[in-house]
Amino acid sequence: MDMGDMHAWLARCNGPSVVPGLSVKDVIGGTIGMGKNGHSLYADDQEKEPRLKEHALHGRVDMLLGKHSQKELKVLAKQAGARISGNKKVLALRLALKGLPANLPTAAVQLQPGCWSKPATTTAKRKAATQPGERDAASSKKKAKRVTAKSLGLTKEEFARIKLAPHKKSLNGLVKELALMVNADWHDGWFVQGEHIMEWGEALRAPMQAVLDIGVGKVSALSHCNEILKFAADSYKDLCACPMRGGVEESASEIKVTPCNIPGHGTGLSLGPRPWEEVWTVLLRSHANKKSVDEALLLQCIKDAHDNGVDFSAVDEEGRLVSGEDAGPDGAALKKVVEEKKAEWQALPSFLKEHKMRRRIDRRFDGELSRRTRDYRLYRVDDGW
Repeated sequence: MDMGDMHAWLARCNGPSVVPGLSVKDVIGGTIGMGKNGHSLYADDQEKEPRLKEHALHGRVDMLLGKHSQKELKVLAKQAGARISGNKKVLALRLALKGLPANLPTAAVQLQPGCWSKPATTTAKRKAATQPGERDAASSKKKAKRVTAKSLGLTKEEFARIKLAPHKKSLNGLVKELALMVNADWHDGWFVQGEHIMEWGEALRAPMQAVLDIGVGKVSALSHCNEILKFAADSYKDLCACPMRGGVEESASEIKVTPCNIPGHGTGLSLGPRPWEEVWTVLLRSHANKKSVDEALLLQCIKDAHDNGVDFSAVDEEGRLVSGEDAGPDGAALKKVVEEKKAEWQALPSFLKEHKMRRRIDRRFDGELSRRTRDYRLYRVDDGW
């Protein structure tokens, strides 16, 4: 293939495909395994594949692209047993080829034969937005939706405390350090590794207290606080994927996040080894008691908490969430939502991640010779070695 043919082939790959809104290259990525010998459907094969010309498929692709982010599509693809590689359009096509979403509105499939655009409703909105006045209005609406400290009724310092990135960096760094420690000395390093797990537990105090101060104390920023708690639960699973001798769970069971304060309810509270579960319940109770709560967001948060093992009915003998005087807001409103809206929140998507156990290397006998913790060549057999 000469340079001219190469340019022509690349131009064709970047050109439109039989699926509206997707390039030939996108369809190649989304149809892995559908061609001969497990290959993708290339340009000529795409024209011959009847499924790619179905209006229902086009409607599904358009709905998935409009409703979900790339991260959410990856989670849905994993749950559907599809590949999770590729861009947003590739992932949407893979899910659509599996018949997802199943509950497709009739309007989403009313594409005219040979039409290269999205459904009429979406096209009309896009055309309307090209008018100067409409475009300005749409731009203003987008800006209005931006979440800021002021929109949440917080100071810049308070808003900074509930940003996920710093907490994520801290906990991820500690997990990676533990993985390196276990990899370096699985057999003899368990004591130091146990102390490192305690450091990870101590690092939880800042994000947990931030959620209590802002999500509970100010009854604000439910979405931000929920993301922090989701990540804390996920970080614990990542931590447990380190093949530490004796198990991470055993050492982590001694974690005590203390002192933590629930504003207006108790001071010096000691949270257990999975503090996000207790904090999650307090957070959801506070927002369920709020009259102007976003119900859709609250239901998704309930789903996230439930998927991460939160038991909303967990209380002490006196009916309170945690020990201490007047500890925790009333849970009647949350209990009502959890029970009455159970079918709704259970049907929402799950964003749980799976963490595969890392490889265990016993460096007394395995791995590179330069990293061995034993050298049996120094001892004779009759010495008991």
